[in-house]
Amino acid sequence: MSRSAKAAKSALLIMIIIFFSKALGFFREVLIASRFGAGAVTDSYFIIYTIITIVIATLNSIFSTTLVPVFIQMEEKGGASQKNKFTNNLLNITIIITLIITAGIWLLAPNIVKIIASGFEGESYALTVHMLRIVAPMIIFVAIASIFTAYLQSREHFAVPAATGFPLNMVYIAYLLVLASAFGMKGFMVAIIIAQLSTVLFQLPSAIKLGYSYSPVLDLKNEGLRELLLLATPVVVGTILQQINQAIDKSIASNLASGSISSLSYATKLEELIIGVFIFSVLTVIFPILTQESQKENLEDFKRIMGNVITLVFIITIPVTIAGIIMAEPAIEIIFQRGAFDQAATEKAAGAFVFYLLGLTGIGLRDTLSKVFYSLKDTKTPLMAGAVSVALNIILNFVLVRHLDYQGLALATSIAVMTSALLLIISIRKKIGKFGGVRLARNFLKIIAASIMMGLLLYLLREKLLYHQEGFIKRAAALGFMIITGGGVYFGMCYLLKINEVKYLWGKLNSRFKWLLQ
Repeated sequence: MSRSAKAAKSALLIMIIIFFSKALGFFREVLIASRFGAGAVTDSYFIIYTIITIVIATLNSIFSTTLVPVFIQMEEKGGASQKNKFTNNLLNITIIITLIITAGIWLLAPNIVKIIASGFEGESYALTVHMLRIVAPMIIFVAIASIFTAYLQSREHFAVPAATGFPLNMVYIAYLLVLASAFGMKGFMVAIIIAQLSTVLFQLPSAIKLGYSYSPVLDLKNEGLRELLLLATPVVVGTILQQINQAIDKSIASNLASGSISSLSYATKLEELIIGVFIFSVLTVIFPILTQESQKENLEDFKRIMGNVITLVFIITIPVTIAGIIMAEPAIEIIFQRGAFDQAATEKAAGAFVFYLLGLTGIGLRDTLSKVFYSLKDTKTPLMAGAVSVALNIILNFVLVRHLDYQGLALATSIAVMTSALLLIISIRKKIGKFGGVRLARNFLKIIAASIMMGLLLYLLREKLLYHQEGFIKRAAALGFMIITGGGVYFGMCYLLKINEVKYLWGKLNSRFKWLLQ
């Protein structure tokens, strides 16, 4: 089997695993919405989630983008023993750092909440501070799990890291189904810590099988550590800027009507589902391959792989954007509207989701091109593009929130991320030269045409079919029929318009399942 075929097979496997993992995660969000609704308690939860995510995303950015190339290079130069020593050294240092960060969060929790949620007062403020202190230790386990994820991915073992969502979400779901009524949101903070620990325990056996064994190493002068820090510094700064950007969104939303933070957060969860299942699964597999191709200085293959991934981003994100805009409110109603999550909450979340969707293609391009730069050991260019994006987003936040309320925050995010993607496209063109821009533009226009045809069909089905159904089961069945039918029309149009990636996929599926037609 060729390497490209293996990559495609791995990407498909990861996509399937992540889909079911995200489905569990979505069930978790449905349970949170049902148990706690979209009010003051969930606003506190999402503020805490934002605060913790700033630290988690910073740590993950180090390990997911810069550690994989360092692992690959270290194993090629020093073998498995050198890699194992470096892993333990990094692990021990990380545990010490995250313990310090956890203690800092516990001590500074009142000040952090006051900065991030400037509109919180009284009981909401006190509850948020208390829950932040409870959940802070989760950072330790998130960091450890991220190191093992990079360790496994550097050996092109993707399935286990992708499947960590299963133990994670099972802990969440068990708590929400069995214990939430007794211990409430405070107990959920403890469940989060246990869930993150489960991701470490889930990956550890696979790492051991690949040769990992623990040893108490602590060497601050390690060469691999210095290289990691050199590569990671711009990534860390960029990630912190992005997270601060999101925190500013939440801070502004905390001064709006109660439930605004929750509406933005539930809309973000839907967007993250799409990104996680489709974009993340492809980039997870492609990143190590791009890294190895760049080290071989195989520029033509590097450009070809990059172009194919960008086309895949278009194929996924453009139709999802159009379909999501048309079906936002009925989809959120079916997914979330039950228990404490009422029709008003559905309408608010749908409004935010539509504006977030406008930046979906930008997110796909930004994440793809950032990985391209990281594989070339260039972490400064994504930082510069990210800094411009953050500055623009902050300016647009204050302008658009006056006219569109909380939806203006979502629109500002979309405009900013599209700007970041455009800057990265210009930068990569300057760095590596032409990479098939004419073909990409042609595919982009074809995908737009196919998506518009699909969108017209979905609009008719929504008006003539979906809105005439009553009851959860009938509306869910109608929505499922619309998704399947719309998807069929879209991919059929892509095939007729001769988009090579879709024709290739159809050829593979047809040869694999041809026996079904005999």
